[in-house]
Amino acid sequence: MNTAGTLSITETTISFSNFQISTYSNWVLIGCPFQTPTPFSTYFNTTSCEVIKNFDGYWMPNGTMNSIQNLEPGKGYFLKLKN
Repeated sequence: MNTAGTLSITETTISFSNFQISTYSNWVLIGCPFQTPTPFSTYFNTTSCEVIKNFDGYWMPNGTMNSIQNLEPGKGYFLKLKN
């Protein structure tokens, strides 16, 4: 480009008030769909999930030694779901 110009970027925020994951019995890889940290316990419990892992740690429903607690924007998670 030989002349000065202006680039305008507009963002659109998407609401995830009805967040759902297709359940498969095994491991599922998801990205965080939220713009703020959201507790795993908001969407997962002992009847739906065995463990959630990423490179920072793990979370288990009713776990006492969990090293991660939230879905964090920009991160991915491996979910071991129950049937």
